[in-house]
Amino acid sequence: MPQLTPEIHARQIANSLKRETVAKYLKGQAEHKGHLWEVPVPIIMDFAIEEAIDQGVYLKTMQQQVKLLIEWMSELLAIIENPREEPLGIDEKVLISDIKDILGL
Repeated sequence: MPQLTPEIHARQIANSLKRETVAKYLKGQAEHKGHLWEVPVPIIMDFAIEEAIDQGVYLKTMQQQVKLLIEWMSELLAIIENPREEPLGIDEKVLISDIKDILGL
């Protein structure tokens, strides 16, 4: 990985957000077949509140998943750091499977 600087990092984020924003906007236009700039303010406010609620739900869910993942990774590291002669047991296999699932692997 190339050495990052604050400027390079900021530009990477800005470029990514620009691409994603344009793509999401155009997808929304295709789905809703309207001009956002013509939607009355109260309706846009309702949309924004719905999006904020969704974002809160996503963030709280991710927070729970990260806490669980840290706990599981800690258990897995303990297994790796203290190897034993016999093959992995069912508990270790379930732990590895759970980690793969939460990471989408």
